[in-house]
Amino acid sequence: IILQKALEKRNMIRINAVQNALQYLSEKYTKKYMLQKKIYEREVLSLKTKEFAIYGAGKIAHMIYGELKKKGICPKCFLVTSDTELSNIDHIPVYGIRQWQDINIKVIVGVSLEIQNVIVDTLLEQGYQRIICYPYS
Repeated sequence: IILQKALEKRNMIRINAVQNALQYLSEKYTKKYMLQKKIYEREVLSLKTKEFAIYGAGKIAHMIYGELKKKGICPKCFLVTSDTELSNIDHIPVYGIRQWQDINIKVIVGVSLEIQNVIVDTLLEQGYQRIICYPYS
């Protein structure tokens, strides 16, 4: 019985430690998300039609495009990493980032969270400096 109580106490200490760690990570993630969301929203307010590009041609890029289109803001183009057979999305041209010459254009990264960092690194390597990441909750 004493050993059993000691094991139960040790397990409760471990459970509490895990719960505390999860709480800490959850709060940290929430703060990071809220900051990224504020930055994104501020940047969107400053967007003007044809003065930015959306990186990506998939589901997330289409979602961002739809949100911006509802606000009356349309990108100059969509950018993708490699050449694609897709020539336009809703009559807006799609270019490979190596084809596109204006590296000073503001780029909204519209890809999954899993590859967002890789895409940002790729854009930076190509000389793009004005990059906005879509916030994920």
